[in-house]
Amino acid sequence: MKAMWCCLGAAAVGLMAVSAADAYTIRGIGTDTCADYNANVNGWNGYRETWVVGFVTGAESARHPVSHENSPFPGVSNDDVIGFVTAFCSRYPMKNLAAAADASAIALNSGAVARGQ
Repeated sequence: MKAMWCCLGAAAVGLMAVSAADAYTIRGIGTDTCADYNANVNGWNGYRETWVVGFVTGAESARHPVSHENSPFPGVSNDDVIGFVTAFCSRYPMKNLAAAADASAIALNSGAVARGQ
């Protein structure tokens, strides 16, 4: 759990260091705030979580372009990713859902998102 909190802080700092030239347009429900997610505004968290898993999948396909049957992150479930996003959003309610999903993808690649953490 301590590793996850350290990674949350590092991911948040890393997100702030992105230049405008490296920015991308956030689309869809990823523009919702973490506060919206925390409060389950409009009862949409099922949609928000589906968006997060899709975002993380897209980020993974960009980082690891060779698709294969076996995940490079064995034992990490969608629930583990959502658990990380939930913790991120609790800590940073004014960030948007895209920032939480991106932090999750970064943490996944650093090994901070693991089964049950």
